Amino acid sequence: MNSYKIKDRTPFRFSGRKIYVYMMLCVLLAGCGGGGDEVEPVPTPTPTPTPGPEITITASTKSLSLSPVGGEQTFTVTTNASDWSVTSSESWLSVARQGSNTVKIQSNANLNVSRSAVVRCTISGKNVSVSVSVAQSKVTELQSDSLALSDLFHITGGSSNSLARLGVTVTDGHVTMLKLKDSNLSGSIPASLGRLTQLRYCDLSGNDLTGSLPAEISSLTELEYLDLSDNALSGNIPSLSQLKKLVVLDLSANDFATLPALQSPDMEYLSVHKNKLSGNLPAGWADYRKLVYIDASANAFTGGIPGGWSALTNLKALHLYGNALSGSVPGWLESLTYLKSLGLSHNNLTGSIPASLGVLLQLETLWLSQNKLNGQIPSSLLNNSRWNSWESQVCPQQSGYGFTNSTLKTGMVKSGSLEATGLGKKLKEEYRNRY
Repeated sequence: MNSYKIKDRTPFRFSGRKIYVYMMLCVLLAGCGGGGDEVEPVPTPTPTPTPGPEITITASTKSLSLSPVGGEQTFTVTTNASDWSVTSSESWLSVARQGSNTVKIQSNANLNVSRSAVVRCTISGKNVSVSVSVAQSKVTELQSDSLALSDLFHITGGSSNSLARLGVTVTDGHVTMLKLKDSNLSGSIPASLGRLTQLRYCDLSGNDLTGSLPAEISSLTELEYLDLSDNALSGNIPSLSQLKKLVVLDLSANDFATLPALQSPDMEYLSVHKNKLSGNLPAGWADYRKLVYIDASANAFTGGIPGGWSALTNLKALHLYGNALSGSVPGWLESLTYLKSLGLSHNNLTGSIPASLGVLLQLETLWLSQNKLNGQIPSSLLNNSRWNSWESQVCPQQSGYGFTNSTLKTGMVKSGSLEATGLGKKLKEEYRNRY
């Protein structure tokens, strides 16, 4: 049996040197942990902010209606935001912020179809808004006429009192007559006058109206009487071919530069006296067989007198004096058996006086002076009972011309106006009395 020596069971003891080595080893092992990376500090959590109040915006109404004739309205905005704006979806509706919590909306009269828009109030920098819908219906026909009259008052300086005194006739809700003669009106004729679509009678004569005639006047398709004489209107006259019911058209004593296109088979009275018109006389006037009065005097017309005018057998007055017309005195004038006044003086007419003028038994006024006429005065005129009053307005011709059987061969006769004879005024007064 083998015998073993039992080892010493006394616990392990460190000497001072061993303790030092052991501590250094622990330090080295601690520095080698995690592959040598430094240990990152744990971040401090950011505090969660306390949420503020919710941004809101509301309006005092969801919808508004504007009057057809225009106007304004307001609504109130309630919001806890300090900065907000307001916009309109349509250009016809203007919007504006007033103060801290009010919005004003505004529009003009609606002359067309009913319309709508959206007003939006938006908080700046936020996708937060509130909307208000706005509607406006079309004006009624009576409202449209009233607005047109209001424009006329405003633009021309008239007043509702003066118009009531002179006479504005309303029939079945429409303005049918305007009698504004000598009413101290000035300025331009507003385009809105064309909205008086049931107007039959329009007299704006004897005022101080200026500018051009608006093209919208062609919308007055019911018009029978149009008198714009004795104003200061100018420019080109727009087409009046839509005014097919015209009976009286007086554009005299203005500064118009062109004649209007016409298609008025019932025309009886036509005056463009004393404007700035030139070119040839319109051959198309021959189509207006009911014409009683033509005055194209005191302009700058050239060329001859249209032969087609021989068909105007209802004429009582033909005034073409004070132009630059050439050619002869037409022989077909004898067909105008109702003619009372013939004014052809102060032109460049040549040849002799046709003897056929002597057959015009109703002729009261005859102006042929200051032309280039020669030859003999027909005995049919010399033997007329009115010759003594005619002689001074027939015989004096331009220098170098004259009649062999008259002592008044040359001389200067001042150009006047056959309106002084009263025929034109009398005829127009008869037409006025029809309305």
